[in-house]
Amino acid sequence: MKILELTPHRIVLRDRAIPLWLSAVGLILAGLIIIALGKLTTLTCHRGLSPQSQCQLSRFGALGVGSSQQSLNNLQGANIDRHRSSKGRITHAVLLSTGLGTVQLTDYGGDWQQKEAIASQINGFVDDSHQLSLQVQQDDRPWMLLFGGLLLGPGAFLGVAVCRVTHCDLDKTTGKLRIARWGIRGTQVSEHPLHQVISADLDVRSRRYKGRLHTTYRISFRMVNGKQVRLNYFFAEDKQRSGVASALSTFLTTRPVAHWVTETSQSEDSHLDEAETLYRLGMAQYRQHQTQEAGINLKQARDLFSTQHNAQRVMEIQTVLWQLGLE
Repeated sequence: MKILELTPHRIVLRDRAIPLWLSAVGLILAGLIIIALGKLTTLTCHRGLSPQSQCQLSRFGALGVGSSQQSLNNLQGANIDRHRSSKGRITHAVLLSTGLGTVQLTDYGGDWQQKEAIASQINGFVDDSHQLSLQVQQDDRPWMLLFGGLLLGPGAFLGVAVCRVTHCDLDKTTGKLRIARWGIRGTQVSEHPLHQVISADLDVRSRRYKGRLHTTYRISFRMVNGKQVRLNYFFAEDKQRSGVASALSTFLTTRPVAHWVTETSQSEDSHLDEAETLYRLGMAQYRQHQTQEAGINLKQARDLFSTQHNAQRVMEIQTVLWQLGLE
């Protein structure tokens, strides 16, 4: 998260959520790679008048990757090769014996019975000179599509539904808090009156994973009516968010009362009545922790708004008075 502009009257922020974008891209690439590794392997053999067979080994990749054809002469048989990894995992593959050497028919995997069945078919064809043709296949594309889809699906969802570039603008001149979020699905914009923003809260979560303490942060604005406006939807290990939250708090709390009175008289709302003037003055004092002065002005504003039947303002002021413990 980055502060693009910071003046006494305006602060502009941008959050690219780079970890989320990297996670989405990583999941999508991993899913595509796994899907691409899936292939259909086919061994086709024919005998003519001579007992010697003519064989064709073809591989067709799921995404066209790794497709190939190979001619095999003088097929002599098949056997199962056993491999043990450094972690003790045992896998098997079918190897073909030909007049030109050994050719690997299948990839190494844990399905020993399937590979044993393939080797038995091939050896049966080699031993039976009356068998004129042979075709064996191993198709691992469905499994690779399943495993790849388990990564590709969440990655696509993360990229489409979650990943956003957030632009936040707090402007004392216009008196607005504006939050715009750009993503693949389009742009979402929300605006709130700046005088209704009480504070910028930093939510912190800490957890220990593999012996290391991970701390994540999220910023939200607390409004007069008690609601929370999220600046960040998700927690992230972005230490800059702590500094941004501190800058926002300073920006929101250092508002001279004279500035608000001048702003009230010089802004487009220059014809605001006494109730609105007292309300803004009281809110400015509230942010500066001038509890008694804020209470006096807000109570007067509440009474005036009540005579104007402005229920929304009355409820906002009443909520602040409850939070101040004045009622």
